[in-house]
Amino acid sequence: MEYAGSCVLCIVITILVWLWNKTRRAPKLPPGPPIIPFLGNLNINFGDILTEFRKFRLQYGDLYSLVIGSRTVVIVNGHQTLKEIFIKHGDIASERADTIVTSKIAKYKGLITSSGSLWKEHRTFALSKLRDLGFGKRMMEEKVLEEVVVFLQSISDTEGANFDISSLLRISVSNVICSVAFRRRFEHDDQLQKAIFDLFVAGTDTTATALRWFILILLHKPEIQDRMRTEIHSKIGEFRFPSTADRSKLPYCDSVLHEVLRFGNTIPIPMPRGLTEDLFFQGFIIPKHALLFPNFDSVHSDPNVFENPAEFIPTRFLSNDGFLTGTENVIAFGIGPRICLGESLARMELFLFAVSMVQRFEFLPPDGDPLPTIHEFKLGLTRKPLEFSFKAIKCEESSCTYEPK
Repeated sequence: MEYAGSCVLCIVITILVWLWNKTRRAPKLPPGPPIIPFLGNLNINFGDILTEFRKFRLQYGDLYSLVIGSRTVVIVNGHQTLKEIFIKHGDIASERADTIVTSKIAKYKGLITSSGSLWKEHRTFALSKLRDLGFGKRMMEEKVLEEVVVFLQSISDTEGANFDISSLLRISVSNVICSVAFRRRFEHDDQLQKAIFDLFVAGTDTTATALRWFILILLHKPEIQDRMRTEIHSKIGEFRFPSTADRSKLPYCDSVLHEVLRFGNTIPIPMPRGLTEDLFFQGFIIPKHALLFPNFDSVHSDPNVFENPAEFIPTRFLSNDGFLTGTENVIAFGIGPRICLGESLARMELFLFAVSMVQRFEFLPPDGDPLPTIHEFKLGLTRKPLEFSFKAIKCEESSCTYEPK
């Protein structure tokens, strides 16, 4: 009995020592907040993680580490550090991290969750086939505009009544991808099918959410929508649908949309990256098994990059001469080799949907329902504005004019 008790004690001590070592910060890791034995950093405020990460950046710099359970987590902040790790060292920092989602649920399949040679094969194949289906070509723009026409009619059918546009936006953005995807039959193990599915999942919600931010901001700042409309009417008219070729004629509109991507900050912290080997960086050693989280919020909310980042400034990306400038600091679609495959489509949709809406409708606050502020949000896989309703009045039924102040 005494021997059995000693064995149990030894096992317990061994487990405790193992847990202790697992929840310690390795000597060469980037610094970070104090670790609680056996718990690591599970005490941090996950309910307001963006504020928490901003605070840690001020304390520990652009690279800091956390210990969550038995996993080492490294948060990568600041545009320069993000570029150095995910572009300069992109050959070893572009893996998809080994997590329950990637390994057990997704089983490393598809563009989003695959890694290594399989991911490179998927991406190369998908890019080629998606181009064949019209991505990046005039045909894709025509598909978007077909959906814009139906979308605008649905708005018109509300006849100026209060309505929530969330569902309509999701359906409309989804239909663009569906119109391409379902023109052909897929084999059961078709790589293009996986690529389309990834675009559908990743692109639909993010683009629809960006458009919701756009509408909410214009409801709070009617002078912006009025000035956008004046630019649109003066450069392309009141009735001709816009095209991507018109973007250069509409610098104010383009600046507003870039500011929506920055301020809306739809994906502040994307899925974690993994490493193919230990990464030696600025005197630190980031181990191969670590989870690397790119923190895009650290760029979009950085006062050293954007003056008064908490404010929505429509002319932020306009030079004194009226040309677009500084847009490279908006990294809404990712960075490095894993940059979003559907970026060109998302930008096209955002531009065509937004410009077409403002060209034809005036957005007004709802009757009886208070609007959420532009600083309130829900954070899940994406950073969304709170639910809201509004009224859309056809321009011929309202003044729809902009008076410069």
